[in-house]
Amino acid sequence: MKRSPRLEHYRQFVGNELLDQIYTAAASLAGLHVLHVNTTAQGGGVAELLHALLPVMDELGIQHTWKVVPLDDSSNRFEAHLVDLLQGIAHGDVAEEDQLVLLDTLRRTPLDFVHFSSVTNSMSKPRKRRAGD
Repeated sequence: MKRSPRLEHYRQFVGNELLDQIYTAAASLAGLHVLHVNTTAQGGGVAELLHALLPVMDELGIQHTWKVVPLDDSSNRFEAHLVDLLQGIAHGDVAEEDQLVLLDTLRRTPLDFVHFSSVTNSMSKPRKRRAGD
């Protein structure tokens, strides 16, 4: 099992058990390709996390790609509102017209799989490999 010098730096603070769990989880990704998709490359929380995570994934030998799907202002407002609803910060419904704006933006984006980290963490699933993948 590959080790990460970046993670090993924290062993003294988090202990052996947590790092062993991380390494076990990382080993389960062997042979898979992880696609990270979010809406900003800089400045957002997910982007900042990915800037720290991707070098660790490299050290662990986990294949990955990061795609940024830029959203227009209307889609950004919808996505932010949806996150607020899911986190219980806002209450109410999402207008169907607002949903259609985001879906239209995603349809114009050439990706096989879309995962917005801030919205669907618990719902993400790896896509099935196709012949030639």
